[in-house]
Amino acid sequence: MELSSGWNLVSFPVLPATKTVSNVLSSISGSYEKIQTYNTDTGDWDTHDENVPSGYTQTLTTISGGKAYRIYMNQSDVLEYTGSAVAPVNISLYTGWNYLPWVGGTEAVTSALSSISGSYDKVQTKIDGEWETYDVNAIGFDQTLDYMKPGRGYHILMNSNDTLEVN
Repeated sequence: MELSSGWNLVSFPVLPATKTVSNVLSSISGSYEKIQTYNTDTGDWDTHDENVPSGYTQTLTTISGGKAYRIYMNQSDVLEYTGSAVAPVNISLYTGWNYLPWVGGTEAVTSALSSISGSYDKVQTKIDGEWETYDVNAIGFDQTLDYMKPGRGYHILMNSNDTLEVN
């Protein structure tokens, strides 16, 4: 997956047996500064920062297939990953904004999110520095996000709690 300099939203549709941050991100070693995921239990960011001296505690040590991550890249690079598919997964989503991983195949937004139809208002992601958005209440020509793609991370605005089933 191509990552541009700055922040990128990603997810991992496949993962190797060893899920440590350094192993999963080995193909972009030296190109990224930080990877984070939002921890709904603590209400804070779990972080792995390459600039933290060894011996200090990192709050993010392993990568999960059921989470979305933001990676800060110092320069553009290509993230390569191999391993076993992580789908199917059930992803709990809560009223308000959530980070959403996409671990399924390329699929139209409405089809991909059919198990939570009526529970969300907006989905967006940033690709090549530009926001792409699908808004349930917008007229068709205003949509800039048509497909959910594996490996991407998304923001989703929920109007009620629900569980997304990804096969």
